[in-house]
Amino acid sequence: MPWLSDRLHLLADFADTTLLSIDISRLTLWHQPGLLLIGDAAHVISPVGGNGILMAIQDAVAAANHLAPALRTSQPINDEVLAAIQTEREPTIRAVQADQVRIEQQAAAARETGRAISPPTFLRYLSKIPAIRRRAARSNAYGPRPPRLQL
Repeated sequence: MPWLSDRLHLLADFADTTLLSIDISRLTLWHQPGLLLIGDAAHVISPVGGNGILMAIQDAVAAANHLAPALRTSQPINDEVLAAIQTEREPTIRAVQADQVRIEQQAAAARETGRAISPPTFLRYLSKIPAIRRRAARSNAYGPRPPRLQL
């Protein structure tokens, strides 16, 4: 990148090139009267596992399931409807974030000791069973407790 050439001398190690800092976190409250936050606005999902967009889309599905019936009335959306969306989604978000923290801690520990990052031997054997492999792939693809659109 030519526009960065005057700063190249500042890079002493490849680790100096890291640009993205992720703090796995979530808001205590995802809504206020007239406002609902979903996806990264409500909870930050680490890139570990590639679940960020999945969680945001699932938040939108859950929101649609709660908001569509409420919007069919002429009444304003009340806080209980917005709170129900957070109540439904938060356990899944907590579970995904806990998995991410665990994986990141294991990776950091492996890096510190210089060992390869790999699953335990029993998991490698277990993953050779087709039904287990399919279930693990489905779990990673859809996450825990995926909502279904109910419009």
